[in-house]
Amino acid sequence: MPSGHDLEEPLLELDLLAGSGQVEEAKPLLDGLAAMLPADSELVGLAKTLERIEPGSPAADTSAVDMQEILDDLFVSNRLSFETTEVFDEFYLGREVSWTGRIKSARDYRSDLDFGKGPGTKLVVAIAEVEHDLYGVAEVDAVIAVPAGSAAHLNRGDRVSFSGRLLKADSMMRNIFVTDARLERA
Repeated sequence: MPSGHDLEEPLLELDLLAGSGQVEEAKPLLDGLAAMLPADSELVGLAKTLERIEPGSPAADTSAVDMQEILDDLFVSNRLSFETTEVFDEFYLGREVSWTGRIKSARDYRSDLDFGKGPGTKLVVAIAEVEHDLYGVAEVDAVIAVPAGSAAHLNRGDRVSFSGRLLKADSMMRNIFVTDARLERA
């Protein structure tokens, strides 16, 4: 078995490939490391990340998600962050949404850690507020990826409707990531 030092470089390379959305390049490296470290929690997490961003991977349930349902399930419950991720992956990953919110920010990208290869535009859209027993009232944002240039006519504060496919959730930041999104002015 290789030492920790011998694994440091391939783990870093795998993390960088996964983070930049280079799924095909990362898979062989992941398979090799998983054979050496079958129970490593970091590798399990990276494998889930690769599955999440793999193009064309079918979702078990592709029905539309009610916004209040997912907000209550992910951000109002008293789950730990890793439990929230597991619930998201099991019940929401890949499902369709059609929501409305207010644009907070937009930026173009060539490659993005959340959405992979571009070009595209990453929008942060405030979609709701939730009240949690421990954290109080918090704003929930949808972080969405749209085709490059499709938000050029929109400004901060504009209300938009969008639809797309759920990619992941960040329970600490109260963000829900939506890929393959389409925009309309609300």
